[in-house]
Amino acid sequence: MHALRTGAGLSQEELAQAAGLSVRALSDLERGRTRGPQRRTVRALATVLGLDVRPPPNWKTPPASAAPAPPPLRS
Repeated sequence: MHALRTGAGLSQEELAQAAGLSVRALSDLERGRTRGPQRRTVRALATVLGLDVRPPPNWKTPPASAAPAPPPLRS
């Protein structure tokens, strides 16, 4: 996130204001201190930064049942 922001020539304050975020939220995103941003946050940041938020044409979401099984418990 930091590289994208600085590459666009924006300060944290400028990007946060344009995307409708607090500077603290943006700072946390840049430092990896958030578990996962909401979709609307990602879309807002991508729009301001001029990024395409559409998935690639060959993107396939695996069905929920396709999740790998957890490893067996060891005694």
